[in-house]
Amino acid sequence: MRSALEVREELVDPLQLDLIGPTGPLGDHKELLTQTPSRWYVTGFLVPTDADEDQRCDPTSNDELDQAAEPAGLDDDNTPEKTAARRSYLPSSMGISVLLPAGVSELDAVVRYGEYLRVEQDEGYSGPQHWQRVPQEEVISVKLGGKVPGNGIVPVPNSCGVELVWSIRGVPNADTEGGLPKGTRSLSSFVVNRRKPAPDEVSDEGFIFQVELELQSDTSFIARPNVRSLESDDWDERLADLQYRDACEFSVAHSVSTRQQGDGCSGTSPARFACLRTRS
Repeated sequence: MRSALEVREELVDPLQLDLIGPTGPLGDHKELLTQTPSRWYVTGFLVPTDADEDQRCDPTSNDELDQAAEPAGLDDDNTPEKTAARRSYLPSSMGISVLLPAGVSELDAVVRYGEYLRVEQDEGYSGPQHWQRVPQEEVISVKLGGKVPGNGIVPVPNSCGVELVWSIRGVPNADTEGGLPKGTRSLSSFVVNRRKPAPDEVSDEGFIFQVELELQSDTSFIARPNVRSLESDDWDERLADLQYRDACEFSVAHSVSTRQQGDGCSGTSPARFACLRTRS
């Protein structure tokens, strides 16, 4: 009999493949699309930071639901005046935040994404335009140093402008009962698309799709403690603390979701848009 997790994966994997595209073991990483990838997939991609408003704007942000009219015969059966639609913009960055123990001054970051290039067709071709996916993966050594607060920018090799931007800061009230160990620091890392925008007819060549960020450290990351009910006298809260004492959170996602791998607590998410992994 299949477990609940296996059944869930059978439902989630096709949904991820349909909405985001090929990632991990899913899909064809060198696929050929017959439509622009930004129309084929609805999420999981980053637009250039310097792209103009037409490229950065979400084309579905102005969609409105039809409103049902009032029953016939009422004096106030008037179509309400439409308000100005608020335009939303596509993201240019995604990232995760983790807690590092004292003494960690370097870790590895793996950046994965796919770029789609328009396939040139022979003269006279009248069929659909094709887009070829080119998978990219780069391992970056991030030197954090010992300065707190600190920050840095690391160019992603062979990316034509993709950067890994990080910042680190101290955590107040560390080394308290039920809290974090002394010297704990908070690290936030972001993948930022600073590629040169492509012309509008091939704008997707400046985008990066199916973006993933993986952090690796020889030293385990620190789990985020839940101290909300530490001094509570509520029986239910204290019982929940006992029952879920091994349910830890190692990361906070920014515009994405995360998956923890390695020893200790672990979790899953429907979209492996960002990934946090501790090397064992």
